[in-house]
Amino acid sequence: MIIAECDRICSVRRLQGLRWEVMRRTGKALIISIILHLIFVTILAIHLNRRSGGEATGKGIYVELNVGLERPRVKRVSPPRAVQPLLTALRPSSPAKLVVKSPPPIFRGVTTAARISGSGEGFDVVPELGGSMEGGLAEPKRALSNPASIPSYSLIRRPKLLRFVSELGERRRIIYCLDVSASMSSGFDKLGMAKAYLRQSISDLSEGDTFDLIAFHEKTIKFRGDPVPATKENVASAFKFMMGFTAESTKGNDKTDLFAPLREALKMKPDLIVLVTDGLPNAGILNPAELANRFKEANMGGAKIYAIGMGLNEKSPGAYMLRKLALENEGDFELISP
Repeated sequence: MIIAECDRICSVRRLQGLRWEVMRRTGKALIISIILHLIFVTILAIHLNRRSGGEATGKGIYVELNVGLERPRVKRVSPPRAVQPLLTALRPSSPAKLVVKSPPPIFRGVTTAARISGSGEGFDVVPELGGSMEGGLAEPKRALSNPASIPSYSLIRRPKLLRFVSELGERRRIIYCLDVSASMSSGFDKLGMAKAYLRQSISDLSEGDTFDLIAFHEKTIKFRGDPVPATKENVASAFKFMMGFTAESTKGNDKTDLFAPLREALKMKPDLIVLVTDGLPNAGILNPAELANRFKEANMGGAKIYAIGMGLNEKSPGAYMLRKLALENEGDFELISP
């Protein structure tokens, strides 16, 4: 009995010891857990405080953790597409014919609807757009302060002759030599186109420039006989002088002497001679090489030549002669075809 009681007491004491050991360990774990929770709460409070402070000042760095949360999907709304109106150009089945009762103006340095349009090195005239039957150019008018403000007319590239003349500087002295032989009225209207081109060049002169005109076939006919200032009155008179030469008036002018007008032009001591013809001479000096050499010998003042061949093939003898004349006298050469 005593031994059994002793075993029971020992068992009870062991159980109590184990209980106290469990309680001791549990107490330590509880204390550690409390401490860890306090630390976690402290860190969380500091983090939240920094985050709220950063948002208030616009500064600070914070990390947003989304665990197991899926952001809602936002459907993007595209702006409506602009509707492009479909424009259909309605064109008449047959071209309309423009009837001009009064000629449109021509401005200095500006080609208007009464135009000469560029085609290679030459040009073509559109008579339907002008008020004149002599090549499609209207009566001249002096430059307006702002010609580009006139919406009725379109601007195109300046003709080659105008560009060449403008490079000569100021106070230019120019003599225009125009072939008025009968051949200039055969085929297409070479005479009308030539007059239109010269009228455009004369319109582009300034009042500080001087000019004269020499019409020629076998004989020479001078506008003034000496260069005159390019005033409005003199320009208008020069146009009237040119308009006197028509297909009807040139009938019977079967001979062409090219050297005679060049010789007369040199007597006026020009800076530039503009020569317009449609072929080789059949009067006076007939050999092209001799004609070019004779002119160069007589050209003591160093006048330049701008030669214009009307309706010539670039490989023809007439084109060769004009090119030789121009290039040997520091000028330029141009062919004009319909």
